[in-house]
This record gives sequence, C-alpha cells and structure tokens, in this order.
Amino acid sequence: MTKDKLLILAANSSMLRNMANKMCNYSFLADDLFQEFLLYLCEKPDEYLINKYKDLQFISYCSNVLKGLNANRFNHA
Repeated sequence: MTKDKLLILAANSSMLRNMANKMCNYSFLADDLFQEFLLYLCEKPDEYLINKYKDLQFISYCSNVLKGLNANRFNHA
C-alpha cells in the first residue's frame, strides 16, 4: 500500500463523504471540509499513513481527523 493509494481510498470513501455532508448539514461547506481533510492527509508523512493502514486504523483515523477539522472551524468563526 502506498500513500497515493490511501489518498485515493479516502477520497473515494462514501462513508467519509457522507460524514462530511452530515457534519455540515448537507451545505456547500461539506465540500470545503472534505477538501481540507484531503489536504491534511496529503501533508502527513507517507510512513505515518501507511502505518495507520497496517494497524487497521486508517478509516477511524480519517473519521477522527474529519471530526477535528469540523470542530476546529467553529473555533475560528
């Protein structure tokens, strides 16, 4: 598994996309949140994401990142 494949996995995940939609009440902000989430993953080191995948924690890590980014956007409003 490579970082590129993990990014594609996250980008194509309907579960993560639906989670972003629900957090933003299906508004246009859901796309912004999801894009910010993908950018965050791009900035992480390759080994870090690969280790999350090997430890079977990648999807739960992604959902926690989404929750954190969503909570953080209310702090800066």
